[in-house]
Amino acid sequence: MNVKSLIASASFEERSLYWIENLINIEIEPKNIYVANVNEIGKEPQNNINSFSQLGVKSIVSIDRFSSSELWSWAIDVVDQACSTQELLIDVTCMHRELLGMLLFIVSTKMEFFDKISVLYVSSPEGGYATLNDELLETDRWLSKGVQCVRTIVGYPGSFQSEKGCHLIVLAGHETERVLKIIEDTEPRRLTISGELANSSIVPGASKISQEVVNELKSKIQIPEIQTIPFSSSSIDSVFLSLAEQKLDGLKENIVLAAMNTKLVFVGAALFALSNRSIRLIYAVPREYNPLYCKGQGKAYRHDITKMIDNTKTYIDQWVYH
Repeated sequence: MNVKSLIASASFEERSLYWIENLINIEIEPKNIYVANVNEIGKEPQNNINSFSQLGVKSIVSIDRFSSSELWSWAIDVVDQACSTQELLIDVTCMHRELLGMLLFIVSTKMEFFDKISVLYVSSPEGGYATLNDELLETDRWLSKGVQCVRTIVGYPGSFQSEKGCHLIVLAGHETERVLKIIEDTEPRRLTISGELANSSIVPGASKISQEVVNELKSKIQIPEIQTIPFSSSSIDSVFLSLAEQKLDGLKENIVLAAMNTKLVFVGAALFALSNRSIRLIYAVPREYNPLYCKGQGKAYRHDITKMIDNTKTYIDQWVYH
């Protein structure tokens, strides 16, 4: 019998409920579902947590998203518990990128326990993101405000030396403030930045906003060399291959990667960083999320990442630099 476990995150978004509602007691027993409650403020998060409880989910743990140590401790604990099952599902839909990166790293060190690893995702519907919602006031069309800090995600330190210049790669989404803070903190000598390819957008109009963000950033920063990188917002494999095609050299540069587009883009970037250990994966922690961040739910995705995560290099004797 193939026993499955599911790791997910609660949110103020309706789409955070989709996969648990569709899998519980069908593919997965309630005892094998682990939910992080990252303490977002407002009525909707509590309503969704109540919904999880009513469905039979017992393991719902409150975590301070500003605390890397709390995120890390929870990630280690739930992956250790999931090791008793053969297949692991990770619902990345509403999971904070820092926590998601930690989970992928930890799972990559425990692949001997799992036969299969899958990533689950539910997109926004058309006009669902606050940045694309014409029904909102202009002042309400934002995703996050403020930056608490910029920090390296645990598990992705990269290979840094003070004599090497910094090459920052940004896979941009709809947030200018957080990316600008990343650029200011990393002080790159070389910058590679792009929004997603127009024909790859999961949500109509999303690529237009991403390109506006890139253009605004380029107008605000003074870096001699700015390059672009084509990537898809809907394909984990495509993001991985796009990064591989950059021929990044960790012996010559300190390479920093910030994946600010969809969660599928982040997963592709994290898996690439796990396969090229010279890369540092970083995250800009926002002070505040918009409670209107996303309304409704769109297309559901299910991606098998077993081979990709099985080929990562998370042991010192496996590290290679290209």
